[in-house]
Amino acid sequence: MTPFYLQTDTEAGMWAALDQLGYVSEHEGERYINVEHSIIGTWYVIDGEDAQALPGWHFNLMLPEVPAEWPAGVTQHNPQTPWRIWR
Repeated sequence: MTPFYLQTDTEAGMWAALDQLGYVSEHEGERYINVEHSIIGTWYVIDGEDAQALPGWHFNLMLPEVPAEWPAGVTQHNPQTPWRIWR
């Protein structure tokens, strides 16, 4: 399994991308992500008492393999020291 640190412009963009990749299922009218994930949402950089929102909607996925291609609008990041890690 490989962790992927991803970003889209909006939460709706994340859901659309995950749906396109086949990682969204529905049960009794509720949609859910069917792979291991961690949704961060808006990411803030904190400097002392100031917090500044970074653009985009941030989320992490743990996948068995790299998708052949990420959907349009998905940006992959490779942080040296991720804030959230998988155990």
